[in-house]
Amino acid sequence: MKIRLSLDAIQDRRRVIGFLRGVNPNAARRAGHTITRSIGQLAETPMIGIELDGLRHLYIPFGASGYVVQYRVDADAVVVARIFHAREDR
Repeated sequence: MKIRLSLDAIQDRRRVIGFLRGVNPNAARRAGHTITRSIGQLAETPMIGIELDGLRHLYIPFGASGYVVQYRVDADAVVVARIFHAREDR
């Protein structure tokens, strides 16, 4: 199955990695790889996330907290809607 990122998800990824880069560049690189790898796994296991409010939510552990990927599964692709830090007020 293909993976597609929405414009919001692309901007979210840049934002969360950019924030971390200002604090710890090495952690930012690791977080970027972890997020990318986890999203890539959705191609093989798209139903792994928990369904809430019409979207699936994949929790990605990282450090003391982690990241959340919101996505939907279409007929031909997994569409990532948003990416945010688990401690963000959402």
